[in-house]
Amino acid sequence: MTTAVGVLHPGEMGAALASGLLSGAPVDGADVVWAGEGRSPATRARAEEIGLVDVGTPEVLVTRVDLVVSICPPEAAVATARRVAATRFGGTYLDANAISPATAAEVAEVVTAGGGAYLDGAVIGGPAAPRLHLAADAAGGSGGRAGTIAELFGAPVEAVVLDEGGPFAASALKMVYAGWTKGTTALLFALAAAAERLGVGEALRAEWELSQPALPARLDTSAGAGRKAWRWGREMDEIAHTLAAAGLPDGFHAGAADVYDRLAALKDASDVTVEGVLALLLDGEA
Repeated sequence: MTTAVGVLHPGEMGAALASGLLSGAPVDGADVVWAGEGRSPATRARAEEIGLVDVGTPEVLVTRVDLVVSICPPEAAVATARRVAATRFGGTYLDANAISPATAAEVAEVVTAGGGAYLDGAVIGGPAAPRLHLAADAAGGSGGRAGTIAELFGAPVEAVVLDEGGPFAASALKMVYAGWTKGTTALLFALAAAAERLGVGEALRAEWELSQPALPARLDTSAGAGRKAWRWGREMDEIAHTLAAAGLPDGFHAGAADVYDRLAALKDASDVTVEGVLALLLDGEA
């Protein structure tokens, strides 16, 4: 049974997973720790609010825990694993990042080469009610741990063990799920921006209200996604790689990555509007 957990790093979703560990009966809250070295004031504030113990660096963290939960921007997933593996960490490494099965396999190779056991995970849903999917047939001989680790999480996390799909089933599920939710948001932004540039923005909204009544509301409520675009671009790259590996066209999400890259300046913005999103897409000015 896992008795101590380290979370790398408690962003909004990482903090939600940490909260689930703190509320889960099998884990003593004092044994859920994080590494605050070099982290932002916002990350530190989230960790302090939920009561995580700061142990300084990842190198110190791994000496205190037997389960590491990695949840970071997709482009940092491999580097984070390498830093942990360099310590010869011998516990379980739960990779909960939004990465393709191929990238997850690279992380697994790094972790197991360092002496750890890899477990593939992925989060679907917002921080208020995340579903943590775990691959039961995990690489590195940790498949039997998936059910045990799932039991560590309490509210607001719902942990789900995937019995099919192989060692990287959780990453695969995340990619195809987010390919629709975040991919279509990028498409909606691009089409609305094009309509503005072409002078038919109001006409498009009027037609949507008649024939696609869900779209105007979705565009309006999606504006806030702009502040997360800085990390979604790389997630779109990972989805594109997933589709290509499955023998399917990857251009949809390569284009979505470009859309989100154009919105990266909205990172952590507190008041994002549709008008601001479209202006940034078209002219580079929010």
